[in-house]
Amino acid sequence: MKRLISIIALIVFVFGLENVTAQKGISFQVSYYSGTNAGRYVNKDIREFHAFQKDLDDFYEAALRDRIRKSKRIKKDILSRMRNEVNDTKNRIRYVKYELDYSNNQGLRKKGTRGNEYSKRKGNTVHVSYKTLAALQRQLNKQSRIVVKLENMYLNDGRNFFAQARRHQKLMEDFADILKDDINYSFKEYRNRNRRGR
Repeated sequence: MKRLISIIALIVFVFGLENVTAQKGISFQVSYYSGTNAGRYVNKDIREFHAFQKDLDDFYEAALRDRIRKSKRIKKDILSRMRNEVNDTKNRIRYVKYELDYSNNQGLRKKGTRGNEYSKRKGNTVHVSYKTLAALQRQLNKQSRIVVKLENMYLNDGRNFFAQARRHQKLMEDFADILKDDINYSFKEYRNRNRRGR
């Protein structure tokens, strides 16, 4: 009888230990596949990324078919999306600066009035620190440089239209990589914050 109880206790302990080790391996998988409907994603950053990626594919297809007017129209749409992302990054930097200044005056803060996490978008929270501020400023510089270059480039019809479109597409892909890194960083911050028990 004692052996049976000890064997059952050992089995329960092993299953419990296995469950704990399985929870450590849980991670977020962000799908960047653009063939799905972007509206089904809850996180606004991922929806915007899918819409940006779809516009980028449309631009490339229009350039392959020598549709100059359509390429120019899609370029305008993409530039509009890029400017919105730059403005969003500026707002995040402004928020982080405010929170860093506000967190230095701990005596003036009322309990429970405001947290130190950016939560304008669902699931996209940023833990406030000077490291985060520096990363956001680097991201803003990269984004601004790409937007300025793209605004100053022209799409002229002629025999070198496809080469011009390829240069445009390269800049747009660089911007998409920045967006992808931002999404990955946001999910990493969310995962780390939840593991620490915040």
